[in-house]
Amino acid sequence: MYTGGLPKQKLVREFVEKCYIQSASAAENKDWKKSVAGYEWLTEQEMREEKKWPEQGSEKLRELEEVMESSGFFRENFDIHTGIGDAVDLSDHEDDDNKKSTAKGRDKGLPDIDGPDTLKEFLNKYKKSLLNRRSAFKEVVERLKTEGATDHTEDHKEAEEAMKWVNDLYKQICNKELDDASSQTKESYAGLAKQVRDALVRFNNCLSALKPPGAASQYIIPIRDLAAEILKKFPQKLLFGNCEGDSPQVGDTLKQFWRSFRAIRPGHPVFQDHADELHRVIPCRLHMDEGTSHRKHAVMQVSWGPILKDGAVSVNHCFYFTSILGDSYKEDHCGYAAGNSILDAISRHLAIHCKQAYYTGMELGSERFYLAWIGLEGDLPAQARVLHLVRHFTCAPNKCCPWCLADDRDTPYADFRPTARWKRTVGVQQPWTTPSPLLSIPGADTAEFALTDIFHLCHLGIVRTGVTSLICYLCYKGFFDQGGLNVPAKGSDCTLVVKFLLDYLGQPWLLDDVAASAFQWLAAIDDFLHLCYTTDRIFFTPEQSHTAHGHLCTFAEKYHDCASKCFARNLLFFNLTPKYHYMLHVRDSLELRPKQKLYMNPAATSTQMDEDYVGLRFQGFATGAIHAGELT
Repeated sequence: MYTGGLPKQKLVREFVEKCYIQSASAAENKDWKKSVAGYEWLTEQEMREEKKWPEQGSEKLRELEEVMESSGFFRENFDIHTGIGDAVDLSDHEDDDNKKSTAKGRDKGLPDIDGPDTLKEFLNKYKKSLLNRRSAFKEVVERLKTEGATDHTEDHKEAEEAMKWVNDLYKQICNKELDDASSQTKESYAGLAKQVRDALVRFNNCLSALKPPGAASQYIIPIRDLAAEILKKFPQKLLFGNCEGDSPQVGDTLKQFWRSFRAIRPGHPVFQDHADELHRVIPCRLHMDEGTSHRKHAVMQVSWGPILKDGAVSVNHCFYFTSILGDSYKEDHCGYAAGNSILDAISRHLAIHCKQAYYTGMELGSERFYLAWIGLEGDLPAQARVLHLVRHFTCAPNKCCPWCLADDRDTPYADFRPTARWKRTVGVQQPWTTPSPLLSIPGADTAEFALTDIFHLCHLGIVRTGVTSLICYLCYKGFFDQGGLNVPAKGSDCTLVVKFLLDYLGQPWLLDDVAASAFQWLAAIDDFLHLCYTTDRIFFTPEQSHTAHGHLCTFAEKYHDCASKCFARNLLFFNLTPKYHYMLHVRDSLELRPKQKLYMNPAATSTQMDEDYVGLRFQGFATGAIHAGELT
């Protein structure tokens, strides 16, 4: 039986599993087995004549040429015989689990002459890179036709000339490869390799000029329409577990929330716009985060949801608005303060939909509910990008806080004392000079709209920095043997590392002055996070707020003590980053005030589950239609 290019071991294994019957004779095993997966014995001639087998010779080339021609991959006069093996991956190893994607941007990734690639690998990469430009060119031309663009004539001609050069270089490489393969080296292709790089740079520039600017389609789910649908079919998701909009419990809970929130943000316009309707106003927050897609590419996700939640699972409180790949907006980024034209356009539409839900509302039976927005959650880059912040985490040692004028010069952001100078500058100056489109949302025109998030400030912030520094310090002191350098972990693992270090440092004979201070701030931050996530997730009582404030005071003092002692010994551990300063703002928000009965729990605007909404979901059962809605 002809192998057709498959590895012999794989062919034998398939034959034994699907054709061979152990108890049968050799003659019987040659007969057709109707019960074993449709295998039969044929000669090569029978395969060609009866089965029209195309796996070898000119028939295979003609078939593949037709496929490539129909997809627009080649011109009519393109000779596919000069190098068909590079248009597609014709590897014999079909089940190579170790094969990894090497997607690179444009002409990045082309190997150097003195690189580790073999001659065959070297040529394959260059030829594939040339071939891939044809499909990119075809996509742009099709979009120009679809959108009826008429003012790209000169750019189109230049792109066509660049495409001809690309095709010509492909032919040159293929012809040279076929001339005398036995005596060739990578050095003999140095001239052609340089021409290929130049051609790809020219082609990429021409293609960028040819791409139509203007508006592009961006799909969204309108907030008001989605909220109306949720209230109609799943009211418990917006009414914190209640299914009846006219239930007294709904009105009482909303009144109590806004009564408590007034003490925290008395200037929010909801207290004037809906003064008599607060029992029908649902507090909500926006969420923006640049996560990663299945292929590890950046993607900006925009969602919204209620502050009063039906449950911790993200599907109960994270409602999709839109998402956009990073490649679609990264070239329009002009710095955090200036903004991004693509993201600003999305923010403009987001603001319109937020205002519709705020002013017009949605009906549920005889009642009308409204959505009021108390802030924007998300990671610090997303907040800085969409709010056009001029004071943000990358500005240190200049002014680096959106809520005050702290810096690392005259107003030290690491000053944790009650008399710190930066405390007198809170709310003095807005953190933007160019207004963001989001500022038109009622309540979004103050720095308080940028919500603090203890997940990004602790698990992915100063606590992560602290536990990493502590482990490095213990290694420096000789407590740990040399081990692996790569330990994959997620932000949620930070809590586990904190508990491990608490247990490890709980052995008195290990402690020195730095480790003793570290033990204290570890215990303080662990107690603080435990309090946040085990009590009411919206409000603290005065007693709980006082306890949480004490934990953060201990954390700030002892962490600073570790940093000072290490710095005095010329050790670069326990960095005092801007996130340390942001945690001081969280601490001050929990300070007791006269006549205030409830305080906002920092976990109310924490984004662990929102991050889960951005990330991947793995399940142990096959996904079917019945589960699709639950897993997305």
